[in-house]
Amino acid sequence: MQPLRHHGRFPYTPIVDRPKGLRWPNGSKVAVYFGINHEHFAFGEGLGGQLVPGQSTTRSPDILNYSWREYGNRVGAFRLLKALDELKMPASALFNGAVVEHAPAVYEAHVKRGDEIVGHGWTNAEKQGDMTLEEERACITETTDALTKKSLDDDDDKSKPPSSEVKEV
Repeated sequence: MQPLRHHGRFPYTPIVDRPKGLRWPNGSKVAVYFGINHEHFAFGEGLGGQLVPGQSTTRSPDILNYSWREYGNRVGAFRLLKALDELKMPASALFNGAVVEHAPAVYEAHVKRGDEIVGHGWTNAEKQGDMTLEEERACITETTDALTKKSLDDDDDKSKPPSSEVKEV
């Protein structure tokens, strides 16, 4: 019998044998990360064009699909931000570059809160893994430019331009 391939990144360690010295700030017992995706998709095309299995992709307009996404950018995001404000909780906001143009108030609200802004491609309607190296670089540049322009336009000292790098592997 052949041994199974292993990633080699870390050894197996059962929780009962792990060191007990880990301490979170303020004596907290748990750490929580809030990563909020803000996305914008092309209407009726690209990835995500069919959310409901078996739904006809020829039905137009696709009200279910588009309204579900629009609700998040118009209503849901602000309800979530209000709750985070009330709980005094920071967040990381992952933005498609297209959202910055389509729903700038969502982006501005996160910048104003001082949340970490994370670039998340131009749109989720595209597979970046299928792009050529040049297309991927252009996508990253376009997204970075959108996030940087908006951050720098605000003259907010909390805003920092994002950085990016593409490496050939």
